Amino acid sequence: MSIYYRMTLGATELILLFGAALLLFGPNKIPELARQLGQATTQYKKGLRDVKGSLMAEAEGVTSPLSDEDKLINTAKELGIVTEGKSMSEIAQEILNVQESEPEE
Repeated sequence: MSIYYRMTLGATELILLFGAALLLFGPNKIPELARQLGQATTQYKKGLRDVKGSLMAEAEGVTSPLSDEDKLINTAKELGIVTEGKSMSEIAQEILNVQESEPEE
């Protein structure tokens, strides 16, 4: 059996809280407190939005760097060299052969 139950504030509880606040702070202080609470909430949401935006910007800018082997394979594929079943040194040698055979501009 679960002991969990949801705590909610009904109309009676809200009236009692407002009455207690009125007795503690007085009728002149309540609007000022409400205004300060609203400003604090706005600043909190703005700060949260700024942090979220900066984290998203950083996440978009982060790319994993390619290893030397990945760069070599990508270069070979761009030149039309088949890389399957070949060692890195064989791929590198074929890239050099293709680059040497191309006419220089």
